[in-house]
Amino acid sequence: MFRNLSVCAAVLVLTGCEGIQTTSGVEYLEGYMIAPAAYSDGSPRIDPDIAEAASFEPTLRFPARIGLARVVRGTLTGIPGEEQGLWAEFAEKHAGLGSFVAVSPLIAALGSATPTIRLASARQHLDAVLIYELGAYGSKENTILALFDVTLIGGWGTE
Repeated sequence: MFRNLSVCAAVLVLTGCEGIQTTSGVEYLEGYMIAPAAYSDGSPRIDPDIAEAASFEPTLRFPARIGLARVVRGTLTGIPGEEQGLWAEFAEKHAGLGSFVAVSPLIAALGSATPTIRLASARQHLDAVLIYELGAYGSKENTILALFDVTLIGGWGTE
């Protein structure tokens, strides 16, 4: 299960990295300042809404410090040893992305009445955070209805 989880998370990281803005908005808009693309006053011949959207600069540069936040039932938790090993393998294979750091629940709780992943990430000086949640729930309680599971479904294919 942990391997599948890590593979899914790795795919999300790599997919997310493909969509990250890495080009400069200023450089993009400079292309519209060259005649005849510009008006006589030097303003670009481009829709103002498009110019505003294109003017944003990327905030994430690689290599980066990428946090790994493990959430179980809505609570930030530490990453167990087996998962740490899987993340270490992933980080080694994709060293160009930067370093991967576990977001610490202890650091999140230091001096804060309401610890958050965002607060811990800021304290750990992380550039980006990959949040993944484990959501497997189970019940170990048996009732008298569990007998039907054994007799009807369990015995269905046996003769």
